[in-house]
Amino acid sequence: MFDWKQEKFGDIFQKNNDKNNKLEFGENLTISIAQMKYNPQGNGASTNSLKNYKVLRIGDVAFEGHTNKEFQFGRFVVNDLGNGIMSPRFAALRPIDEIAIYFWKYYLHNERSMNNILVRSTKAGTMMNELVYSDLFKEKLAVPEKSEQVKIGNLFSKLDSTITLHEEKLAKLKQLKQGFLQKMFADESGKPVIRFKGFNDDWEQRKLGEIMNVGSVKRIHQSDWKNEGVRFLRARDIVALSKNEEPADLLYIDDSKYYEYSKVSGKVQKGDLLVTGVGSIGVPMLIESNEPIYFKDGNIIWFKNNNSLDGDFFYYSFTSSNIQNFIRKSSGTGTVGTYTIDNGKKTPILIPREKDEQQKIGLFFQQFDSLITLYKC
Repeated sequence: MFDWKQEKFGDIFQKNNDKNNKLEFGENLTISIAQMKYNPQGNGASTNSLKNYKVLRIGDVAFEGHTNKEFQFGRFVVNDLGNGIMSPRFAALRPIDEIAIYFWKYYLHNERSMNNILVRSTKAGTMMNELVYSDLFKEKLAVPEKSEQVKIGNLFSKLDSTITLHEEKLAKLKQLKQGFLQKMFADESGKPVIRFKGFNDDWEQRKLGEIMNVGSVKRIHQSDWKNEGVRFLRARDIVALSKNEEPADLLYIDDSKYYEYSKVSGKVQKGDLLVTGVGSIGVPMLIESNEPIYFKDGNIIWFKNNNSLDGDFFYYSFTSSNIQNFIRKSSGTGTVGTYTIDNGKKTPILIPREKDEQQKIGLFFQQFDSLITLYKC
């Protein structure tokens, strides 16, 4: 394997001045640089304006000067889509000789590789950074032999294809789960559309306040927050955990404070449900162990299950449309909706008469979520 050689940008690429003056390409072949996709409706440009659009052929490189956290000075986007046109406000390069497109697609789009080069070869424009061709073409970058370029490019292209395939499967799994949530929980008819074999009885409709205590805990003040001890949850923490995200600022309270206040409020137990009452309301969190935990009163509603319902069934019931629709309707029409303890008590739930059916449904969705998590990894 040969060492990578330092080569000037100007020895590999040249300025692309190719314009669509003969209307070789219509508006249906307008390329969105941000997404590298065709925009069949175009950008609303007149036929006359399309003559000023730049032609971007396969292998050409567009410079997208908008900045963000990922790309501090803009980014290069290699056209691996096909021939088309783009807005004249974007700078464009054309390879002097045939290039290994996939290698350059990933190399030029790598902020770590291009950051210092773009620092020295861009300037601030009215709405976005502008590329200074004369400065860019003096810049050098390390380049491997053509055969190695091809192998590297193919590797990353195959990885992208695999990722896309997994993302498509993940999207289908999530869609399938939503379908099961609709059909495996009873509706107003009293029976679900899909059931496990051996269960035929109508489900019973109850209000949660009739079958369990619904409430909160004694207030913890901000001055009592600590960096270690018993985990202290806010509504935002539950929302983050529902997205498989870990909150950046974990909060705790002293063990002594937890035991003192738990004598008044009680302890959160395995199988209980904590549900957000402010912000993103109605997001449930199933307590899966008896490990000490405390939460912010007023922000979170505590459903003290006490084994009245199978925990997993209870959790997934809360994510189904029946309960979520009730929460939306009862949370108020103001700018900031709230899900209160009183509404928690009034929340309707349809329950199988046999606990065994609850357990089968809960386990089914738990396994479904495990499969979704597997595809996320």
